[in-house]
Amino acid sequence: MLLESLEIYDEDLKPIIVKFSKSPKANFMASPDLVRYFHTEKQDDRLHFIEQLQKGEFFIYRNEKYLLEGLIKKNYLCKNLATGRKYSFKPLARVEKCS
Repeated sequence: MLLESLEIYDEDLKPIIVKFSKSPKANFMASPDLVRYFHTEKQDDRLHFIEQLQKGEFFIYRNEKYLLEGLIKKNYLCKNLATGRKYSFKPLARVEKCS
């Protein structure tokens, strides 16, 4: 059904829909291109996608501070500074970058 209605979408959205229709996901967040397309920046929004950070940068997620250590396949390996435990974050996790 998506491909039959393709002409109603914006030109920059059409390739994303074509790609998505070849292998649709059950969860919207599992389609990074769609999430990025529909994400709107707000001026007072201090959150960033974790994929926008560099290795070695610090960030806050759910009131806890983390260090971005690197990439494991598609996910980001991060260390919780309070506990020392390591966690895997999806690329589109929204985090607050530390200065």
